[in-house]
Amino acid sequence: MDADREVVEPRAGLPLDDVVAVDGSVLGLLDRIALGHAGCSAWRREVSAGGRPRDRDTSPRRLSSPQSVGRTVPRPSILNAGGRSRRMDRSVCVIGGGIAGAGAALALPDALDVTVFESRAVGGRLASRRREGCIYDVGTDHVLLADGDLRELVADAAGDSLVEIDRPVKQFDADGTISERPAEFPRFSGRDGIDTLVQSLFETSGARIEEGATVTALDRRGGQWVVTAAGHRRAFDAAVLAVPAAAAVVLFEGADWDATLRRELARAADDSAHRSIDVVALHYPFAFGADYYGLVSIERASDVVWMGREQCKRGHVPDGESVLTLQLGSLWSAANANASARETAIESAHYVARLVGDDRLREPDWWDHHRWGQGVPTDGVDAALYERPLEFGLAIAGDWVAGVGQAHAALASGLRAGRQLAERFGSDPGA
Repeated sequence: MDADREVVEPRAGLPLDDVVAVDGSVLGLLDRIALGHAGCSAWRREVSAGGRPRDRDTSPRRLSSPQSVGRTVPRPSILNAGGRSRRMDRSVCVIGGGIAGAGAALALPDALDVTVFESRAVGGRLASRRREGCIYDVGTDHVLLADGDLRELVADAAGDSLVEIDRPVKQFDADGTISERPAEFPRFSGRDGIDTLVQSLFETSGARIEEGATVTALDRRGGQWVVTAAGHRRAFDAAVLAVPAAAAVVLFEGADWDATLRRELARAADDSAHRSIDVVALHYPFAFGADYYGLVSIERASDVVWMGREQCKRGHVPDGESVLTLQLGSLWSAANANASARETAIESAHYVARLVGDDRLREPDWWDHHRWGQGVPTDGVDAALYERPLEFGLAIAGDWVAGVGQAHAALASGLRAGRQLAERFGSDPGA
């Protein structure tokens, strides 16, 4: 390590917003950096002591295998993910430990020393919870891998822990009539939770992961990027910014970088439109059978726009039980901003019971609720703008850059960012 760089010993960072995508094909989990940006103020979480499991463990976790999920290791949370060997000729930091950051780390050349800063725990939008023997994906509900190259990349990293969901998604209209969809796509999760897919990608990349390290400043000094995390500063030859738009605004606006481009990037990120959504998980002590994995609203204007059956994901729900994950429509969320978590869960359960014609679903024995703010990008940004930072050794990734609130788009964006920096360094990409 260079003499002018300080060793970071990460502490638990500020909590991040978890945000969920809404189109029924994928949910998204978005992290927030609570640094005073006005856009973050809309976030709030409502829970009931009797209705929600404990929060995700934010202490460091081993990334050596999917089976290690949930176990903790002593601090400091500077973890070597293993995977391929890196010769550490030059250094790159990846800010953001979600699937976009994982794609970037995987695509960066082996000759680079890659450090990933994640303010909480690796996974980002791909998040899972565990309660009473059940695993349920509370962020991205599944990953669409219609593209063969992306599917092969994830399969190679995840191995046997990659679970294909073999039942279809059907649709329903405003009258509650359920019908077949005109097209279907391969959907995947992780046997031990969808978050393990991101962990597997990082493990394969060989990058060093620093969990609990909130990046509070990104400055340009002497041809390098200087990152401030947990009160320490470190310099890197290049950087990948793979954080949510609201967090990108904070970093761009506060950056010590005398370039007109910095202000343009801050404005573009700030103008990125998002919508909020409520997510509910409902558990039942009986098996709810159906010939589909999920139901999606055609109009996207109903109270519930998505229902997924976690029991269709191998390893998630014990036999004889059921967990349903629901996304509520953005119109419902806006009209019921003051509804309690309990009210939201009960109303959602009643809606689903009517939709599928099974009154047993009106009374779950436990539930979980989140209200995610600024969760789903509703439009894209000028792609040409995000090519220009490469001149300074900076690449930007994320679903808000792609303008599509889906995990596979975020992954593709990260891979592209890593490959762009590889080309800048005159090296072959790692993926």
